[in-house]
Order: sequence, then C-alpha cells, then structure tokens
Amino acid sequence: PLPPPTSPAPPPAMAVEVRRATAPRGGARPAEGRGARVQAGDALPLPIRHTNLIFSALFAASLAYLMRRWREKIRSSTPLHVVGLTEIFAICGLVASLIYLLSFFGIAFVQSVVSNSDDEDEDFLI
Repeated sequence: PLPPPTSPAPPPAMAVEVRRATAPRGGARPAEGRGARVQAGDALPLPIRHTNLIFSALFAASLAYLMRRWREKIRSSTPLHVVGLTEIFAICGLVASLIYLLSFFGIAFVQSVVSNSDDEDEDFLI
C-alpha cells in the first residue's frame, strides 16, 4: 500500500511570510509604559502629516505676523521690546512650533533639552 499523495512543500524561496505593521484601530496609541519615549509626532492625536501641517502653518503665520509687526514698529520708532497681547501669542506660537519642528526633524540637542529623560544613553544616536 502506498501513502496517499500529498502536495509537495514549496521551495524555500517561495515560503516567504509577509508581515505588515498596522496601527491599532480607533486611533489608539500603544500603551505608554516606563520605557515609552515621547516623540514630536505625539503632540496632537492626529496623523503625523496633519500635525506637521498645523505646526508648519503656525510657524509661518507667527513669523510673518511678527516680521510685519516689527517692520511697523521700526517705521514708527516704537521700541521692539514693547509687545502687545497678540505679539505675545505669536511669540509663544513661534517658539512652540520651532521646538516641535526641530524635534520632529531629529535635532538631538533639542530633544535632550525638552525631554527630562534620565537615560542619557538613548538621547543621542550614533
């Protein structure tokens, strides 16, 4: 008696598993444990392209407003250190967006200053 015919095993080159990284459904982020690092993309619960767009627009708008306002002050001989409420908001927006954009593009110095991590070995990539 012969054993029943079985299908041959695929050759090793064809036995490739495809793994795809999928984000958790519902926009949930992975659980933040003790070793979880805060990244620049975690600033808003939006996709990274929308977060980048928001902070880039904030940076451009704040910079344009401040440059236009300071040009008016120079023409009218008003001291630059006299700032109004809208200029304070624009300066805060400029600083916040600058910190985000520098952190996002991986400037390690900004990441080490902004984050208060005790693990200094992980702060800088070699």
